[in-house]
Amino acid sequence: MKMPTTVKAITAAITLAISSTTLADTSDEALIDQTGNLNSAAAMQFGDRNFTDIDQDGDLNAAMLLQSGEENVALIDQNGDGNGLISSQEGVTNLMEATQNGNDNMIATAQSGESNYQLIETDGDGNYAGGIQSGTENTSYIDQDGNLNSAQD
Repeated sequence: MKMPTTVKAITAAITLAISSTTLADTSDEALIDQTGNLNSAAAMQFGDRNFTDIDQDGDLNAAMLLQSGEENVALIDQNGDGNGLISSQEGVTNLMEATQNGNDNMIATAQSGESNYQLIETDGDGNYAGGIQSGTENTSYIDQDGNLNSAQD
């Protein structure tokens, strides 16, 4: 199976960024659960009481997350093959939930500020979803069903 270009790029970034699975302050927590082949995931955390949960089920999935600040939460679930996610959270009490079901989907998100919420769900193949939040108490939802959809919030 050929690895999609986006997954190659995320995998290369993860490899260059860190050499271990997680890099975290002592009060931060990162859980990574992978089932399948050639999956890659990295959670880099700087700050206090940040939490990350990355679940990958399938082959050739990649996820990269950067958290800095306090009490940020990222919940990532990838099911299928060739899915990619890159996300950053900076600030206080931001929450990002991303679920991908299918193959060759890509999610890119960024949050900065305080008390922002993002929910992104893709079901299908070849979908792209992206979201950028800056400020306080922003909320965004993206829900994609089908193939080859693109959404930017």
